[in-house]
Amino acid sequence: MELFPKTEVKTFGECSHCEFLELLGRGENTAGLCIQDESGERKFLVLTSNDQTLLYRLCPYPKGNEVLSYGTDWLLSPYGQIGTPEDAFREKGNILLTSQGTFMVCVESRHEMDEEIVCRFDQAEVFDLTARPPGGFGRRHWRIHYYDREQDARHKLAGKDAQEPD
Repeated sequence: MELFPKTEVKTFGECSHCEFLELLGRGENTAGLCIQDESGERKFLVLTSNDQTLLYRLCPYPKGNEVLSYGTDWLLSPYGQIGTPEDAFREKGNILLTSQGTFMVCVESRHEMDEEIVCRFDQAEVFDLTARPPGGFGRRHWRIHYYDREQDARHKLAGKDAQEPD
């Protein structure tokens, strides 16, 4: 038997930066990424949820809790019109593509207030909007697919405003 997409059950504390995960939160299925900051602290970036207030939010998650991991072998596919870097910072969940890396605008509760932050995908880094990278292009629409090289098949895991068929 072959499992597609390939998944692994592990604890959140075992996850790598930008590993795509599914977990049960508040009694419902939620999916997103394990995001590490420069110190190695792990948080969960919510990319799919029935609770719209959780979307694109960086949340703490217990290191000992089990998650279903799809690994880091996934594809990010931005689509639609490109925008300016400023366009990327107008709405949480937007992507910024720069010569320095790939970033997503998200929100995190800090000091009992929501603050917009930026999560870097290509390496472990989280920072506030004042330290955002210069230049690049913003994208509002994107999809994340799991790709299995052996099966030459893909499976949609998440997306923002992805109303077009897969």
